[in-house]
Amino acid sequence: MLGKPRFTIITPTLQRESLVRCCESVDKQTFRSWEHVVMADVEQLDQELVSRVRHSGRLIAKCKSPHQNFGNTCRHNAWTFANGQYLLYLDDDNYLADDRILEDMMNLIVTPWALFPILRHGGKFFTDPPRTCHVDTANVIVGREIGRWPNIPDYTADGQFVESLLKYPYQAFPDFRPIVVMEKSNEGK
Repeated sequence: MLGKPRFTIITPTLQRESLVRCCESVDKQTFRSWEHVVMADVEQLDQELVSRVRHSGRLIAKCKSPHQNFGNTCRHNAWTFANGQYLLYLDDDNYLADDRILEDMMNLIVTPWALFPILRHGGKFFTDPPRTCHVDTANVIVGREIGRWPNIPDYTADGQFVESLLKYPYQAFPDFRPIVVMEKSNEGK
C-alpha cells in the first residue's frame, strides 16, 4: 500500500483463539487502505497463533509487561504504531460484521470522529449521545490525532474515552448497519 492508510485497526489481545476470526474479518475487507496493529498483553507471543494471523498489513507486538487491564494499556501503546487517518478499536473476541464495512464507511466520515451501531449479544447497540455504560469500544471511529486510548485500568475506559471526545464535532449513523459483531462480553478474560 502506498501512502497513509485510511484506517488503522487496533486490536488488544490475550492471544485467545478468537483472534483468528477477528483477523480474518479484517483480511477479507474489500477496501484495502488499512493496517492492523495487534498488541498482546502477555509475557511471550504464541508463535503458532502469530503464524496463523500473519498478514502483510498486520503488525503484531506485545506490551513490555502484562497489564491485565481490559486491553487499555495495549490500546494506548498500539496508538504509537498507528499511521491511519482514522482508528477503529476492535477487540480480539469481536470481528468486523461483513467484508464491505470499511469500504462503505470510508466516505461517510468527515468529522474528527463518528459513532456507528454494533451487533452486541445479538441486538443492535447504539446510543447517541454516547456515555459511560452505553457505548462500546467498537462503536467509535476516531481520528488518529485525537484517538489515543487513555492508559487507565478501569473497565469503563471506553465510556470515559468517548465522553472525552464529546468536545469535538462528530457524526452519528444510527441507521447504518452494525459494523462489528460482539457475541458476548468477556470482560478482559
